[in-house]
Formats: sequence, C-alpha cells, structure tokens
Amino acid sequence: MIAYALAAVVSVGFVYYVFRRFTDDLSDDVTTLYMKETTASDVILCDAYILKDEIPLYSDAAASGSPAPTVAEGGKVGARDKVADIYVDYSPAVTNQIRILEDQISFYKRCASQNNSGGTGAIDETIAGDIVSLCRASASGDAVGAVGCRDRLLSDMRRREALTGKITDYEEKIAAIEREISSLRASLGTSLGSVYAPEAGYYFSSSDGYERTFTSEGISSLTYSAFRDMLSASPENTGRTSAGKLARDYRWYTACPMSTEDALSMTIGRSYTVTLSKNALYPMEMTLYRVLNGGDESVAIFRCDRIMEGYDYDRAQTASVTTAERQVFKVPVTAVRQYDGDEGVFVLDQVTIGFRRIDIIREENGYFLCAIPPKEEEEGEHPWMRENDVVVVTGTGLAVGMTYAPKQK
Repeated sequence: MIAYALAAVVSVGFVYYVFRRFTDDLSDDVTTLYMKETTASDVILCDAYILKDEIPLYSDAAASGSPAPTVAEGGKVGARDKVADIYVDYSPAVTNQIRILEDQISFYKRCASQNNSGGTGAIDETIAGDIVSLCRASASGDAVGAVGCRDRLLSDMRRREALTGKITDYEEKIAAIEREISSLRASLGTSLGSVYAPEAGYYFSSSDGYERTFTSEGISSLTYSAFRDMLSASPENTGRTSAGKLARDYRWYTACPMSTEDALSMTIGRSYTVTLSKNALYPMEMTLYRVLNGGDESVAIFRCDRIMEGYDYDRAQTASVTTAERQVFKVPVTAVRQYDGDEGVFVLDQVTIGFRRIDIIREENGYFLCAIPPKEEEEGEHPWMRENDVVVVTGTGLAVGMTYAPKQK
C-alpha cells in the first residue's frame, strides 16, 4: 500500500511539473479576440477633377455689387428664370434663409390646394431619416451637409403639421412669411438688378473660372495629354462680376489620375461607387466611361447621370473608388506569428494553445485583412483559421499544446 501511495504522489508531482513547465514561459498578459467575418472594400485613392458642360454667368450691375442666389445649389431652372439678385451688402446666411422661407411659401400654397388629411407614417419615417442624416453629418464635421439635413428636417416637420391639421390658415401663414422675407431683403441693402438663366439647366452660385477648360464637351475624344494641359491651365478672368454658372446637362464626369495598373483593373461600362472628399456622406454610383492611358499613369473617367441639390461640385477634390467588396477576417497585426514555417495566429481552445494558418490580403489601419479559407480543409500540418476561433492577440512564450491558465490574483 505504501508503494502505491508513493507512486500516486510521484505521478501527481510529475503532472504538476509538466503543467508548470508548459505554462511558466507564457506571460500572463494574454489577450484574445473572437474572430468574425466582416466586409471590406477594395478602394483606389486618387485625385478627382469634375468636368461638366457649363457656361459662366455674369452680372451687368456695378462691380461693387455681390450676387445673392435665389435658387438652391444644383437647382433646376428654366430659360429666363431668375437665378440671383445683385445687392450692395450680400450675406450668404440671409439669402439662404430667404430661400428656405420661399420654399415654405411654395409648400403652404400646395397644402392650401390639396387635401392633406391622412396618416403620417410615411412622413414620420422621412423625419427619422432626416434626424439620422443630421447626426451623421454633425459627427463627421460636414457643416454643409448638416445645414442641408437641418433644412430638410424643418421642411418635413412643417409638412407633418399640415397633415395633422395643426396648420389650417395658410393665407395668414404665407403673409407672415412674405413679411419676414421683405425684412430680410431690406437688410441686404440696395438691389442693383437681377441675373437670369439664358437657357434651361442647373444653377450653381460659385464660379472658379475653369468652366470653359474643364468641360465635358469633346469628352469622347479627350486624350491624356489634353487632360494634363487642363491641369496646367489658368482660370479665365473677364473682369466682370460673376453670378455663378449654369450646367446645361444633368450628366457630368469625374476624371481621376491613378496608376495604369489600378485603372486597367476596372472594367469600362461597369458601375463603381465613387466618394468625393467634400461629399463623404453621399457616395455616388458612377460608370467607368473611358481610360486615358499615359504610360505608367492613366486617367479613369467616370460618368454620373444625375445632378443632386446640395452636392459639393468643387472642381478639385480627392476621391475613393470602391472597386469590390469581399468578406474577410480582420486580424490585429500583433496577433500574426510565424510557426513551423507557416504564417498564422495562435488560438485558445478552452485552455490549450493551437495554431491556425491565415492568407493575408493586405494591411489596413493596424489590421491584416485575411481571405476566408475554402470550406474544405487543404493538406497541411496546421488548419486554416475559422470564424469563432479565439485568437491570441498578445502574449509571449506561445507554443502549440501549451496549456494556459491565468494566475489567480
């Protein structure tokens, strides 16, 4: 009996020795991460230049006057429609408020001529969307976008009031708004005249002098060298007071210089998501129209078939072009190790350390984007990493088969 007891003690001691031998070299600052699939976008970052069929507009009034737009940015106008008034004292905030009030008058006039009784479900959803857009624009620092979201929210809230019968005396409401508009116009000083659209189109209040240079006219025969000439051209200066510009067509183009390899990785005629830097909240679907090959560098020209009010069409911006979306694993850089000649990660299976291979696509913001492995396991000593694996992000002294038990504190 004594011999059996001694053997048991020795066995327990040996097991304890082996356990300590495998765990003493493992640091206690191990952190882990459950691996989940996520969506990653393949993007091309580049400069972007906007080309449109535009004509500059000028004021015949004194050079000391400033144009006050009467149409929203990108608003559609007809031939001979007024697009701006010229005032001595121009205030963008005042003229913007006047436009909002004029939109309210149009809204109340429509309400007065229609039966506005009924449910509010649709408008409530619209208001909820306005609030979400306003919060996103504010959080991202997009002041222009936030103002546009605020204006839409106010307009939709008034529409709801009309639907619920809270507003019934439309004539009185319109008269009050007209008095407010008159007061605001008086604060702009003396009116020096007005500017009218020479033809139908889409009005924009700013002009950079490149309307006749960065033009979409002849876009089908534009060459790489001709585009480079555009970039080195100087803006037009007529000495006249600018009153903005008119885009003749709803179709416009974005020219994006990039490496020829990136340009040729895309397919002409296919639609891509292009996000311009000054419109981060408003990605646009654009069609790759042409690629101008210039050797190592090329110019990808994307076509867009709609003008959007409130969109910032500043001539030169940066852009991100989303070429594809794929499901990947995002693995922290600190988790990736080399083991037995394979690249991968250590994983924790309950209390035992194992190793999984990974297939790295690229590095992005402190993570390796890794391909989702095939469902059928390939031949190899170590299996592929899978969803729900518990990946060891930090820790030293790791080895396959090691047991990890956090020390009691």
